Amino acid sequence: MTSLADALPEMNWQLIFFTVLLSALVAFLGDLLGMRIAKKRITLFGLRPRHTSTLITAITGMVIAMGIMTALAVTSDTVRTALFSLKYVQRQVLDLTSQLQEARDESDLMGIRYVESLQKLENSEKELAHVNEKLNSLTPELEATRKEISELRSQRAKLQEQIEALRSEAVNLRRGLEAVREGRVVAFADELLSQETVQEGASREDLLSIMSNLRNKVRFIVARRASISPEDISIGKDEQEEERVISRCLVINSRKVIRARALSNVVAGEPVTLSYRVYESVRVYRKGELVFRKAVPSVNDVAEAEGVLHEILKEVNPIAVRDGILRDPFTRTVGQIDATDFYEAVDRLKDTESSQIIVSVLAAEDIYTEGPVRVTLSIGLDEG
Repeated sequence: MTSLADALPEMNWQLIFFTVLLSALVAFLGDLLGMRIAKKRITLFGLRPRHTSTLITAITGMVIAMGIMTALAVTSDTVRTALFSLKYVQRQVLDLTSQLQEARDESDLMGIRYVESLQKLENSEKELAHVNEKLNSLTPELEATRKEISELRSQRAKLQEQIEALRSEAVNLRRGLEAVREGRVVAFADELLSQETVQEGASREDLLSIMSNLRNKVRFIVARRASISPEDISIGKDEQEEERVISRCLVINSRKVIRARALSNVVAGEPVTLSYRVYESVRVYRKGELVFRKAVPSVNDVAEAEGVLHEILKEVNPIAVRDGILRDPFTRTVGQIDATDFYEAVDRLKDTESSQIIVSVLAAEDIYTEGPVRVTLSIGLDEG
């Protein structure tokens, strides 16, 4: 509680003195006026002098009160406000109090909502943590599933490519079959039409000549099959493909072979499109070298002898391929034998009387990688 010594300096002493002096002055004037009226026995409003004096005293008090209020209103904003604007101030106070209460209520409501929001946020964070845990646990499965999907897509793409290739092949086969039925196919897809040997040290000019010879050979082969003039056969020339072949031959100075194959079935009258393959060429068999030998029993007639020799020649084919001879991509064979040599061997085999006869297959000439394997047959007795 504030002490009197602290409160005294804060008081409006000028207003207090002014009010006291003004009250004394008005009281003195009122008393003086009342005395004079009483001596002169003046009456007001028909009242007796004594009552008139009392009325004057009351009016003087009223004047004193009005003077005090006027002085206070003039000198103090607070008093003036209390006298003339108190109800307005009270209404403002009530309005502000109501607004304050509403603000407090709203603040309390917002606090409650904030707490609820915090609780919801905590619950959401817990749910999020739970979802993250589930997501982390499902991530390996998801990655595995993605890998499986990727593999399946890759397999699907490969299968689609295979299906397209098979469809294309089926179309080509159908066309080829139709052409075969009509007798118009002069070369089949992947058929070896010609090949040329590139000797070691060949120059670009030599290779250009070799490529030209390949095309000419193909032209004559197809023309013979189609029974038309070679000049009427059109050979497609792919400059980029031929340049690739020439560069392949020039990059390493060694003996090589260039094979020309039909890129697709060729119908009489259509241009021939070729594909080229370059292979290293080495000598696989020397002339007279033994390629294969087999002991066979004696035979009784020509047909049986032919069957035995055909079986032996079939066995030579995989042996030659294993030793490095290139197959014909269309017939899948590598060997050749002169018909005269074959039937002479048949006669010798038929005429040889022994329980064990040795049939030897010999190289008829030096045979290189590109083949063909030209052989001769030698018939002898088993010395063992």
